[in-house]
Amino acid sequence: MANTWALDDRAQLHKDANALLTQNLTSGERIMAIIRGSFDSALIATDRRAFVFKKRFFAGAAFGKKLASYDYRDLTGVQLETGVTSGVVSLQGPGIASEDLSYWSSGKGDPKKAPHALALASAHFEQARAGVARLRELIAAVPDVTEQLRTLGELRDARFLTEAEFNSKKAELLARM
Repeated sequence: MANTWALDDRAQLHKDANALLTQNLTSGERIMAIIRGSFDSALIATDRRAFVFKKRFFAGAAFGKKLASYDYRDLTGVQLETGVTSGVVSLQGPGIASEDLSYWSSGKGDPKKAPHALALASAHFEQARAGVARLRELIAAVPDVTEQLRTLGELRDARFLTEAEFNSKKAELLARM
Protein backbone atom coordinates (compact mmCIF):
# COMPACT_ATOMS: atom_id res chain seq x y z
CA MET A 1 0.00 0.00 0.00
CA ALA A 2 1.36 3.42 -0.93
CA ASN A 3 2.12 5.91 1.80
CA THR A 4 -0.54 8.56 1.09
CA TRP A 5 -0.81 10.11 4.54
CA ALA A 6 1.25 12.60 6.49
CA LEU A 7 2.38 11.54 9.95
CA ASP A 8 1.20 14.82 11.52
CA ASP A 9 -1.97 15.49 9.46
CA ARG A 10 -4.89 16.28 11.79
CA ALA A 11 -7.33 15.72 8.91
CA GLN A 12 -6.95 11.99 9.50
CA LEU A 13 -8.43 12.34 13.02
CA HIS A 14 -12.09 11.97 13.92
CA LYS A 15 -13.81 15.36 14.34
CA ASP A 16 -14.33 14.74 18.07
CA ALA A 17 -10.61 14.00 18.48
CA ASN A 18 -9.76 17.25 16.71
CA ALA A 19 -12.14 19.23 18.91
CA LEU A 20 -10.74 17.77 22.16
CA LEU A 21 -7.19 18.18 20.92
CA THR A 22 -7.79 21.85 20.13
CA GLN A 23 -9.06 22.36 23.69
CA ASN A 24 -6.05 20.60 25.24
CA LEU A 25 -3.04 21.72 23.20
CA THR A 26 -0.97 24.42 24.85
CA SER A 27 0.30 27.47 23.02
CA GLY A 28 2.97 26.48 20.52
CA GLU A 29 2.52 22.73 21.06
CA ARG A 30 3.06 20.91 17.75
CA ILE A 31 1.74 17.56 16.54
CA MET A 32 4.63 15.29 15.61
CA ALA A 33 2.84 11.99 14.85
CA ILE A 34 -0.62 10.49 14.68
CA ILE A 35 -1.29 6.78 15.01
CA ARG A 36 -4.79 5.91 13.90
CA GLY A 37 -6.43 2.97 15.62
CA SER A 38 -9.59 0.98 15.11
CA PHE A 39 -12.98 2.43 16.06
CA ASP A 40 -11.86 6.05 15.39
CA SER A 41 -9.28 5.89 18.20
CA ALA A 42 -5.92 7.60 17.87
CA LEU A 43 -2.63 8.18 19.64
CA ILE A 44 -1.40 11.71 19.00
CA ALA A 45 2.23 12.57 19.80
CA THR A 46 3.10 16.22 20.22
CA ASP A 47 6.48 17.77 20.92
CA ARG A 48 5.56 17.66 24.65
CA ARG A 49 3.27 14.70 25.38
CA ALA A 50 1.15 11.87 24.02
CA PHE A 51 -2.65 11.86 23.86
CA VAL A 52 -4.90 8.82 23.48
CA PHE A 53 -8.36 9.49 22.01
CA LYS A 54 -11.27 7.07 22.32
CA LYS A 55 -15.01 7.40 21.87
CA ARG A 56 -18.25 5.57 22.59
CA PHE A 57 -18.07 2.59 24.96
CA PHE A 58 -14.28 2.59 24.65
CA ALA A 59 -14.25 5.97 26.42
CA GLY A 60 -16.40 4.59 29.23
CA ALA A 61 -19.84 5.79 28.08
CA ALA A 62 -22.22 5.03 25.21
CA PHE A 63 -21.90 8.49 23.70
CA GLY A 64 -18.75 9.55 25.48
CA LYS A 65 -15.36 10.62 24.25
CA LYS A 66 -12.07 10.82 26.11
CA LEU A 67 -8.66 12.33 25.50
CA ALA A 68 -6.05 11.05 27.97
CA SER A 69 -2.71 12.87 28.22
CA TYR A 70 0.68 11.32 29.06
CA ASP A 71 3.73 13.51 29.65
CA TYR A 72 6.88 12.05 28.08
CA ARG A 73 8.65 12.26 31.45
CA ASP A 74 6.14 9.67 32.68
CA LEU A 75 6.67 7.29 29.76
CA THR A 76 9.42 4.73 29.36
CA GLY A 77 8.39 3.39 25.98
CA VAL A 78 5.75 2.43 23.48
CA GLN A 79 5.06 -1.08 22.28
CA LEU A 80 3.72 -2.21 18.92
CA GLU A 81 2.47 -5.76 18.48
CA THR A 82 1.07 -6.93 15.16
CA GLY A 83 -0.37 -10.19 13.94
CA VAL A 84 -1.82 -11.13 10.58
CA THR A 85 -4.99 -9.06 10.82
CA SER A 86 -4.81 -7.10 14.07
CA GLY A 87 -2.46 -5.45 16.51
CA VAL A 88 -2.02 -3.22 19.53
CA VAL A 89 -0.06 -0.06 20.33
CA SER A 90 0.43 0.61 24.04
CA LEU A 91 2.24 3.22 26.10
CA GLN A 92 4.56 2.02 28.85
CA GLY A 93 5.66 3.69 32.06
CA PRO A 94 5.48 3.68 35.85
CA GLY A 95 1.88 3.52 37.01
CA ILE A 96 0.58 2.26 33.68
CA ALA A 97 -0.83 -1.24 34.06
CA SER A 98 1.40 -3.78 32.39
CA GLU A 99 -0.88 -6.41 30.94
CA ASP A 100 -1.06 -8.67 27.96
CA LEU A 101 -3.29 -6.84 25.47
CA SER A 102 -5.11 -8.52 22.61
CA TYR A 103 -7.30 -7.00 19.90
CA TRP A 104 -9.72 -9.90 20.33
CA SER A 105 -10.03 -9.68 24.11
CA SER A 106 -13.33 -8.51 25.52
CA GLY A 107 -12.38 -8.38 29.19
CA LYS A 108 -9.11 -7.80 30.98
CA GLY A 109 -6.45 -7.06 28.40
CA ASP A 110 -8.81 -5.36 25.93
CA PRO A 111 -6.85 -2.51 24.27
CA LYS A 112 -10.11 -0.93 23.17
CA LYS A 113 -10.84 -0.21 26.85
CA ALA A 114 -7.30 0.34 28.19
CA PRO A 115 -6.72 4.12 28.42
CA HIS A 116 -3.08 3.78 27.31
CA ALA A 117 -3.58 1.52 24.28
CA LEU A 118 -5.04 1.36 20.77
CA ALA A 119 -6.42 -1.61 18.91
CA LEU A 120 -5.18 -1.76 15.31
CA ALA A 121 -6.49 -3.38 12.16
CA SER A 122 -3.94 -4.45 9.55
CA ALA A 123 -4.79 -1.35 7.48
CA HIS A 124 -3.21 0.73 10.29
CA PHE A 125 0.09 -1.17 10.53
CA GLU A 126 2.22 0.98 8.18
CA GLN A 127 1.32 4.31 9.75
CA ALA A 128 1.53 2.76 13.24
CA ARG A 129 5.13 1.63 12.63
CA ALA A 130 6.12 5.13 11.50
CA GLY A 131 4.22 6.79 14.36
CA VAL A 132 5.69 4.45 16.99
CA ALA A 133 9.22 5.13 15.67
CA ARG A 134 8.62 8.90 15.98
CA LEU A 135 7.08 8.51 19.45
CA ARG A 136 10.07 6.47 20.64
CA GLU A 137 12.37 9.29 19.51
CA LEU A 138 10.29 11.85 21.41
CA ILE A 139 10.28 9.77 24.61
CA ALA A 140 14.04 9.14 24.36
CA ALA A 141 14.73 12.87 23.88
CA VAL A 142 13.36 13.81 27.31
CA PRO A 143 16.32 15.05 29.33
CA ASP A 144 17.20 13.34 32.60
CA VAL A 145 16.65 16.05 35.23
CA THR A 146 18.89 14.31 37.77
CA GLU A 147 21.80 14.30 35.33
CA GLN A 148 21.18 17.92 34.41
CA LEU A 149 21.21 18.93 38.10
CA ARG A 150 24.47 17.04 38.61
CA THR A 151 26.02 18.84 35.64
CA LEU A 152 24.82 22.21 36.92
CA GLY A 153 26.35 21.44 40.32
CA GLU A 154 29.66 20.59 38.69
CA LEU A 155 29.57 23.84 36.69
CA ARG A 156 28.86 25.79 39.88
CA ASP A 157 31.64 23.98 41.78
CA ALA A 158 34.06 24.77 38.94
CA ARG A 159 32.91 28.41 39.17
CA PHE A 160 31.45 28.51 35.64
CA LEU A 161 28.10 29.39 37.24
CA THR A 162 27.39 31.68 40.15
CA GLU A 163 25.26 30.41 43.02
CA ALA A 164 22.38 32.60 41.77
CA GLU A 165 22.65 31.21 38.22
CA PHE A 166 22.77 27.67 39.60
CA ASN A 167 19.68 28.25 41.76
CA SER A 168 17.79 29.84 38.86
CA LYS A 169 18.53 26.92 36.49
CA LYS A 170 17.79 24.40 39.24
CA ALA A 171 14.39 26.02 39.86
CA GLU A 172 13.62 25.88 36.11
CA LEU A 173 14.44 22.17 35.94
CA LEU A 174 12.48 21.30 39.05
CA ALA A 175 9.46 23.29 37.84
CA ARG A 176 9.28 21.04 34.75
CA MET A 177 8.93 17.95 36.93
